[in-house]
Amino acid sequence: MTHRLLTAMLAVVLAAPVLLVASGGNPSTLRDDLIGALGGAMAAHASDTSGSVTFSWILVGGGMRNLGKDATKFGSLAIGTQLHALKDSPEAITPDLNPTTEASGSIFVGPFPKECNDKYHYHGALFGVHDTGKNCGWGKAIPFDEATDAATALSAAVMFELRAQNAAFDVSSPDPAMAVTLLGDAAGELTKLGDAIDLLQTGGKISARLRTALRKQVDAVAKLDTAAASALEGVSIGDKKTQKILKRALAKKSKMMQKLAKANAVASPDGAFLD
Repeated sequence: MTHRLLTAMLAVVLAAPVLLVASGGNPSTLRDDLIGALGGAMAAHASDTSGSVTFSWILVGGGMRNLGKDATKFGSLAIGTQLHALKDSPEAITPDLNPTTEASGSIFVGPFPKECNDKYHYHGALFGVHDTGKNCGWGKAIPFDEATDAATALSAAVMFELRAQNAAFDVSSPDPAMAVTLLGDAAGELTKLGDAIDLLQTGGKISARLRTALRKQVDAVAKLDTAAASALEGVSIGDKKTQKILKRALAKKSKMMQKLAKANAVASPDGAFLD
């Protein structure tokens, strides 16, 4: 599917009043279905904008087949990112609320397309490229406010690191000092993540083996972020070596989110979005 066709498809879905939803195949407005299922939950977190954002999602993986050649290279960056929307339109992801990821698209209620069984998943653009519109697109999405502490901390770390990349390597207006600050914020979230992982294990949500593996990944990411921050001190713009370090750190964060998702440790068991 071409970018133009996918954009048109999304526009039709957002404008049309009807979309078949998972329960019984009865038609319902996507907006009403989402608001009803989620109870209008509001998110307070590290959002791209302040004040206007009242509802957010976290991409936690799954799907991500047939993304298309342009989008596949961004697949590892997508997992863990946040998608921001307005409370009265939680399905509508617009670029003005998502400057870090350039997200523009829609949260879909599954199974839609028929190949995707995730209840909520994202189709549209990330980082300036579109998925093909097939399967689950960029993957499964969960409401931020229904996520576990581990998932929210990891997602916040991902967002801070993406912003750090933008600040360090923006050719038109680089700001390495800001990138260092953002990496410090990411480090704080990694500390929270480690504590949350421990609690998941003590609460019987994940195995001791998985906890050990995730803890090692947290330590590895922290070392990479520290190395990147040191390299950005006192420079006018980040270099390619530092950029590779940050990409490695993001890839490790992506793998951690995938492991948490596989262990059913990204969402609260009481979340209304669960089947």
